[in-house]
Amino acid sequence: MKFIRLNMFIIFFTILFLAVADHTFGMTYQSREYNYSFVIPPGWEEIPKQVIDDASEKISSITGTKKINYETGFQIVGKINLEPPYILIPILPQYGKALPPDILEQLYKSYTSKISSSPAEEELKSFSDFLSSPSFYLPYMDKEKKMIVMSMKGNYSGKNLITLMAQFVGKKTIVQITFVVLESDYHKYAPVFESLISSFNFDEPLMPHEYKKSIVDKTIPNIIAGVILALIVSGFFAIKNRMKSKK
Repeated sequence: MKFIRLNMFIIFFTILFLAVADHTFGMTYQSREYNYSFVIPPGWEEIPKQVIDDASEKISSITGTKKINYETGFQIVGKINLEPPYILIPILPQYGKALPPDILEQLYKSYTSKISSSPAEEELKSFSDFLSSPSFYLPYMDKEKKMIVMSMKGNYSGKNLITLMAQFVGKKTIVQITFVVLESDYHKYAPVFESLISSFNFDEPLMPHEYKKSIVDKTIPNIIAGVILALIVSGFFAIKNRMKSKK
């Protein structure tokens, strides 16, 4: 009898510890389909998938752009759905084959040539430099993390928003984390975005592999188009949310 009570005591405090740990240290989101994970800070929760899908569908019909599918999203507990700040994970084109070992550099050059106002500008030295003053015209590349970060500023429904986007190159896929925040709250929530980046991991490391150039030529433009569209559409989520809250 004492043994049973002891086991119940251990189970109770184990559950209590896990609940407290989840609240204190955040939770880990793991994608089994795309083999990656990252830690969501405490005080954040997952946005219902149907909410994201409905918003994306409405935005697509309003803007006349292709609907973007999202794997998931996160927001601060207690906030209205899709009220900034929020995190979205769009599903980028997947090809099911090993990506070329130099695709990170190819993507960076493509982004720079397409959106940079001054290609001669000096590359950013650190991720912290990028976060201190984000610019849509100067992407940041981290070869060690195999990551490219970009940002966009825009005015939506009378509110200035900053959209941050981090792309991670994996073995067979590219995962994007999109973070949308009010410009007035940027410095308050920038550490959240930084913590997401630092905790991100692929379950399998990037491995060099032979890859046909014809497929690479298709991959780069499609990914770029998907990224630019995702950045633009992310801002419209705020419009949809405010229109709904005014009703």
